[in-house]
Amino acid sequence: MIPTPVGQTSKGRLSFTVGAIPVTIHWSVLVIVAFLAGQIGMTGAIWWATGFLAAILLHELGHAVLATRFGARDVRISMMVFGGATTFLPGEMSHGRRFLISGAGSAVGIVVAGPLHWAIVTGAISIPRGDLRFLISGFVLSAFFWGLFNWVPMLPLDGGYMTFHALALRVDPAKAYAAARGISVVAVVATVYVAGVLLPGAQTIQIFIMIIAIQGILAPNPYRRMRSPQPLIEAPPDGRSESSDTSDEASSGWPEP
Repeated sequence: MIPTPVGQTSKGRLSFTVGAIPVTIHWSVLVIVAFLAGQIGMTGAIWWATGFLAAILLHELGHAVLATRFGARDVRISMMVFGGATTFLPGEMSHGRRFLISGAGSAVGIVVAGPLHWAIVTGAISIPRGDLRFLISGFVLSAFFWGLFNWVPMLPLDGGYMTFHALALRVDPAKAYAAARGISVVAVVATVYVAGVLLPGAQTIQIFIMIIAIQGILAPNPYRRMRSPQPLIEAPPDGRSESSDTSDEASSGWPEP
């Protein structure tokens, strides 16, 4: 993918760079504005969405900057209605470093937005009603609370990848990924239950969590070993047959959240 010039749009996307890191914002983020406009007005929805996008960009930069520091190539950020994704080519990067990259996004958001949330709750600072409150609300909710949720050990969240990379330090990556999927099943059941207890009547949140989990749990294991198709070999003149028993390990790259 070749990024468009800074500030240009291409096929419903706005592309720019932060430092040397290309960032693409998909038009689907406008769904947030449309959804909130009926509840807090168009102006409030725009400010809330601005805070949301700032938090998501901060989160993804946490991944991207550390990945770049660890020598990853082709580091890119994509942002859309349900969040963002940081993709890169890790090369020979260790699972230990990839564990740190997976956790870096939420860590940055929590460190930045956590003190702000604490100050608001304790009354250390007072945010007047209006556009600024919508902006800060969108930022804090997305950076702090979404950051905490992202550490749940459930694929495809950051916590799921952290679990996988931690396991891959000890066992074969294919087995580690399978184990991470199993842990994800337990995690989603526990998370949905806790959400129901803490947020009575929030069935929409529970459904949202399950939709996210299904995407990660049912996704193919990118590290599994696959046997190559057996080549068809013509039988030799004496009537005996020959066979080939070759196998290749096939693995596909997996976008890092």
